Amino acid sequence: MAESKYAPINADECSTAAPGNSSLNMAAASTGTGPIAREQISRLSQALITASIKIGSLTAAIDSLRVVLSNLRSISLNTASKGEATSESTTPGEASERAKAPESLKPSIDLYSAAAELGSAAQLPPKQTNEMALSSLIMASKPLVAAGGTSGLELLKVATLAADAGVGNELTNASDKPFELLNFAGDAAVVASAFKVPAMEVAEMMAVWRTSMKLTRDQAFDLADATNQLGKMPGGAKPADIGAVLKESGDAAIAAGLQPEQAAALSAALLNSGTEKGDAGAALKSISIALGKGGNASATERGAWKQLGLDPAAVTVAMHDPDKQNAQGAVLAVLAALNAKPAEQRATLAQALFADSGNAVHLLSQNLGDVNEAFSQVKDKDQYATSKLGDQSSVRQSALALSNTPQGQWNAQNARSERLAIASANAVAPSPQALSVAGASLDRMSEFAEQHPTTSAVIITVGTALKKIFDVLLDTAVDEGKDRLRKRIPGGASATPPDLSSTADSAAQLPTDPPVTEIASLVPATVREVEIGEPSSLLNTPRLGPSSVAMGGISQVVPASDRGAGAAMSERLVVVAPDTLSAPGQVSKELASAQAANQHVTFAPSVQVYCSDPGSSENIGLLVTQHLQSQFDNQFTPLMSSNPLATRRDAALTDGVA
Repeated sequence: MAESKYAPINADECSTAAPGNSSLNMAAASTGTGPIAREQISRLSQALITASIKIGSLTAAIDSLRVVLSNLRSISLNTASKGEATSESTTPGEASERAKAPESLKPSIDLYSAAAELGSAAQLPPKQTNEMALSSLIMASKPLVAAGGTSGLELLKVATLAADAGVGNELTNASDKPFELLNFAGDAAVVASAFKVPAMEVAEMMAVWRTSMKLTRDQAFDLADATNQLGKMPGGAKPADIGAVLKESGDAAIAAGLQPEQAAALSAALLNSGTEKGDAGAALKSISIALGKGGNASATERGAWKQLGLDPAAVTVAMHDPDKQNAQGAVLAVLAALNAKPAEQRATLAQALFADSGNAVHLLSQNLGDVNEAFSQVKDKDQYATSKLGDQSSVRQSALALSNTPQGQWNAQNARSERLAIASANAVAPSPQALSVAGASLDRMSEFAEQHPTTSAVIITVGTALKKIFDVLLDTAVDEGKDRLRKRIPGGASATPPDLSSTADSAAQLPTDPPVTEIASLVPATVREVEIGEPSSLLNTPRLGPSSVAMGGISQVVPASDRGAGAAMSERLVVVAPDTLSAPGQVSKELASAQAANQHVTFAPSVQVYCSDPGSSENIGLLVTQHLQSQFDNQFTPLMSSNPLATRRDAALTDGVA
């Protein structure tokens, strides 16, 4: 146990100063200054009381908060120890979920995050990628794109894939690259609508077409038209499967001398003959290599060519004929020669020339009619290609047909809604500058909380208490408004039920809705005065001291004209004590005739406190303050009761008389 003794020193210059013994000589004051001294002492007493109460409340709040924080800390430690095993398996994606953005901002954040990825892949500045993001939103609502349901976000991802694949690197003017990437994304989305597959799948396919087969944008779209046209054959392969075969081995077919459309026709023929998609790509590559070897054929291969009655060098020359049409004839000639041989020789010859793909070529040779039909479908570009027909091309017509369906129209509407949502989110979202300022403020607040944990705890506690008080007042105001609206008569008692015994005047006695002016009176004045574009009247409310609010009550603060919207509430919350003191004028007369009383008062407090926590200065200070206050009230305060003017002035805080 710790023992502490405190006593005020030099409380009076005329008295002997000693620890624990101080004198206050009131006789030193003259008759004229006596009331002033007593008033100052009264104020000192009030200040001590207020300080003592605040110190006690503050210390209690801090101690309570320390207990709460200690409990919370122990709970967090227990939770952390229990979750150690699961936290090890947390992925970066799951960790990022802990800081989710508001749902209203998520589409905008995702879009511009994708734009940033595009800028990194294409080496473009943020301004250009943000413009591309807005363009993608507009593009997503276009009928041919919306037919497949491709969103603006997916278009940006398609453009990023194209940039990674090297699309646009061949341009001499770097400023054209953003347009090239957006055009690629739009083309892929339209083709995806026609092929009825996701845009990213088509993007991967067309990116390989352009890079491996060395195709321009127009050539790649014409190849998509040819692929879509081949997919329209009765019982034929799907356009996406034909495109996948070209993605795997289209470059080998081009190197052998086939045109892109001819390679697509041969791929479709392989699939239509019964070859699986995975094997069709290898077969296309084997056929292309065998037809392009020429004089480099091996002895075994030359023997097989001889049995077919063909010269491998002549076949290779025909494949690379400048006319570009002899390649089709060369392929058909080889297949026809193989099919002309006896059945027991076909498999052996096919194996010798085309290795593991011999079986696929053997099946192909048995369906020469389908092979010839496939080549015929893509022979004339005037019948299907965008470069010749524009919007009437095969792909665009298929996409247009889907756009006119309810699903296509809904997709377009959804794209417009997404654009509006992102634009709205951008309009209300804080600017980067505002976020930077807010971030700096949060950093300063964090530093303050770290350096002054006790003060921060007090602020948090007080803020929580004030919020609860505000909630109580708000609930009371709402209840008052509902009650008065239910009574139909503002400020009055509940309406008398109408007399329904008489049918003649029952209609006249029915209660009617209150007029607009009466309904408006139910709303607090401070709320009714707030108009859009004008400052709130709450901002102009005069500041009130704590004493006047605590003693005067709400009814004394609200103007008389406005006490009809909140008078009942204030009367419900505050009870004003009656004024039992003498009138100020009477007190003045008695004071003038009274004689000054000189008293010599010795205030010698002796404080002995026992504190269970010697290390807590707050607890010791609180105990000392309480002992001093108690002795001051018992020994010194009663002497002030003989001063009626001071008493009258103190009472002015409660009865409002100056």
